[in-house]
Amino acid sequence: MKPLKKRHQPTLEPLEARQLLAGNILIETSDGNLVITGDALPNSITITQTGLGQFAVTGNDGEQFRTPGGNFQKSPVTVANVRGGLLVSLGSGDDSVNIQGISSSCPIGAFLTVMTGPGQDRVEISKAQTGVPRYPPQIKVPVELKRQRAAIGEAAFWNATATGSLTIDTGAGDKASDGDTVTIHSVTIQGPTMIVTGAGDDQISLDDFRGRQAGVYTSSGADHVAIALKAVVSVDSLTMNLGDQDDRVEIGTGPLTLTGINLSKFEGGRGLNILTGYSNLDTKTRRRLVDPRTTGFVVDPLGH
Repeated sequence: MKPLKKRHQPTLEPLEARQLLAGNILIETSDGNLVITGDALPNSITITQTGLGQFAVTGNDGEQFRTPGGNFQKSPVTVANVRGGLLVSLGSGDDSVNIQGISSSCPIGAFLTVMTGPGQDRVEISKAQTGVPRYPPQIKVPVELKRQRAAIGEAAFWNATATGSLTIDTGAGDKASDGDTVTIHSVTIQGPTMIVTGAGDDQISLDDFRGRQAGVYTSSGADHVAIALKAVVSVDSLTMNLGDQDDRVEIGTGPLTLTGINLSKFEGGRGLNILTGYSNLDTKTRRRLVDPRTTGFVVDPLGH
């Protein structure tokens, strides 16, 4: 009698843990400017100011950095002798950038420009100040910004080239679900400010912010803009155009101070646009910005 063959018993082996791919990021200096360029993969970085003209760039999800010498590294990259401004261009993908300054007594640069491209992006800026006399009044425009001029639009390009400016452009978005988040707090901007978001349900927050001409522009999507919820927002003028669909603007007890009220304008676009915190505005600001016949906003007195 022939011996029975031993049967093979299948077993399951655990798969290796998978992580989302992180991108390659180029860090370089150009004409005194710090230029950080990402790729089409998700990029998540933190830029920390460590001194006047000095920064540490850290990858939050294992990003690999390529430095001016052509070397690749995953450890934080230290950059010194930044005499101009900062340009962060992260390309498409779901990107995240956190920029941390030191204080208003240690300016972060002559200008600050962040472009994240299509995707669900997050931008946070805190304790930063731009454009003070110790920086040269004329800063050459980084080549990378010129290269993307058509993508960000003429208005955003010229704003980004102004001394002391803050420009944030989160890209056009390739689908409606690409909602972006922009959070700015403890920031002083000596020049113009422009925040541009694309399609998607975007969240924009301004707190403890001081600037000159400020503009917020969103596209289609149910957008939420929160201003001076906890701390003062003081600007010469504020323009908002929130595009189509149902948008909401929330004014806190900060308060919101507009010295150039006649130059300010809120436009809700098509949709049911709600403004909460109406009672936190002074009488002149209410008449100028919250007239439903001209702004498209409906006042929610209960703040819902």
